[in-house]
Amino acid sequence: VEPSAYLALDISKSQLIESMIDLKNRRPLLPITAVCADFKKHFSLSDFGLNELYPKVAFFPGSTIGNLLPEDAVGFLTYIRRIIGEGGRLLIGVDLKKDSSRLH
Repeated sequence: VEPSAYLALDISKSQLIESMIDLKNRRPLLPITAVCADFKKHFSLSDFGLNELYPKVAFFPGSTIGNLLPEDAVGFLTYIRRIIGEGGRLLIGVDLKKDSSRLH
């Protein structure tokens, strides 16, 4: 099944631009919307003119969720569920808990 549109949200503007150029070169007919923002800022797909009728797949590759407090992680996942809606899917990357000295 071909996607009907692609929305990329990333806090890193340079990474977002690089990724979108690459994707546009590989998929020139795919409507692409790129938003440089923090994922913690709430939004709706309609804010970007995207049709909310089709099934959605959200991809959250970072292990950021492991850095959230449990109640914040639940809130984030609830928020993602609201965005992708009934029948939506989530592919999420997680990591092992690390000692804070290793992270710093």
